[in-house]
Amino acid sequence: MSPPSARRGPRAGLGLCLAALSLCLASVASATPRVAVLELHAPDRFDAAPLRFLSDVVRGAAAETLGADFFVLTRENLEAVLPPDADLADCAGDCEITLGRKIGADQVVSGELLRIDGVLAISLQLHSTQDGRLVGRETARADALSSLEAPLAAAAGRLVARLAPRPAGQGTLVVRGTSGLEVFIDGVQAGTTPLSRTVDAGDHRLRVASRCHSPIEIPAEVRAGERRLVDLSPPPRTVPVQVDALDATGAPVAATVRVDGRPIGDAPGPFDVPVCSRQIEVIGPQDRWRSPLTLSPDEPTRLTATLASAQRAAVPQQAREANGGISTAGWLFIGGATSLLAGVAYAGKNAADGEALQLDPNNQALRDAADNSYEASMGLYGLGAGLVGLSVVWWALSDDEDDDSALLWGAGPGGAMVRGRF
Repeated sequence: MSPPSARRGPRAGLGLCLAALSLCLASVASATPRVAVLELHAPDRFDAAPLRFLSDVVRGAAAETLGADFFVLTRENLEAVLPPDADLADCAGDCEITLGRKIGADQVVSGELLRIDGVLAISLQLHSTQDGRLVGRETARADALSSLEAPLAAAAGRLVARLAPRPAGQGTLVVRGTSGLEVFIDGVQAGTTPLSRTVDAGDHRLRVASRCHSPIEIPAEVRAGERRLVDLSPPPRTVPVQVDALDATGAPVAATVRVDGRPIGDAPGPFDVPVCSRQIEVIGPQDRWRSPLTLSPDEPTRLTATLASAQRAAVPQQAREANGGISTAGWLFIGGATSLLAGVAYAGKNAADGEALQLDPNNQALRDAADNSYEASMGLYGLGAGLVGLSVVWWALSDDEDDDSALLWGAGPGGAMVRGRF
């Protein structure tokens, strides 16, 4: 493998300085792992000052994350033995691993700043100098250099956290809350809520997501032997829905909007509706409009409900209030009572036919009439009893406040009407 000075820019004297740098680091205890953070590399034209600042952000995050268990080499450690014309930012690719080995680092962190479709991205890599293995990779993105500090520090912390020793032992992570959420533990799908998983003791990243709910990501620390319970109830994911209520002529009608039975406001107006809602209702003064809902998280929806005009229905409404109406249960009861009365009438005819048959036992026509009237009366009795019983059950179970509009009639000063809804 060719030395770094032969591969990147002006590298005069760098090879001679590496040995001296190794001697300077000999005072560091050999038992302490050493991490070298190189200067960020930028193939595009960027000022040197922001790159130096962002490189120090990576070093600071590494030192804070790893603590006293690791020795993080700083820029001063490296520049103390480099000639003035040497630039660590020119070292990339295999040069990073070679340089890490020369200075006695166990791991080396390097990074590259790129501009992709107008967005700034820094790709960080962590290599093991012993075998050249890529330990991990993280990326930080922002719209401007001034906005990169926070995401870069977070990315660097996640990257070097792979080196931190994990506490011995295991614990149990229990995730409850909203049922059916997809659960990811440290980026790996673990199942759906509720669930219980055995995990290594230490810090974990817990993320839940579903089509119906907004994603949530939180840290979860589990100690050895601990049963850690996490209760997650993410807010529902919503989509804008514009609801208009119009009459047959296209004029607006005042109406209340309900989604899955819950009032959400008055039409017209935009509403943030949960994406997994199943039904919408638009309720006007004289009419009601229903429709099933199939919403997409990324597509706003517009709905128009056509309702009866409140002005045209005003006179029939007055007539209704004056003369009343028949509910569904009442209609069933009247049908049952009518059937019972008809059964009584046929029973009377059957009795008359029976008396005539006693006077003329051989009259086949009277015998057939008696049999027919008997069967008719029994059938009407059964139908009437069934309708009366159904009306009682309907009345007892109905919870619809507007279930008095199965059949309406009335006459008022301005007109008359008969209206049914079945």
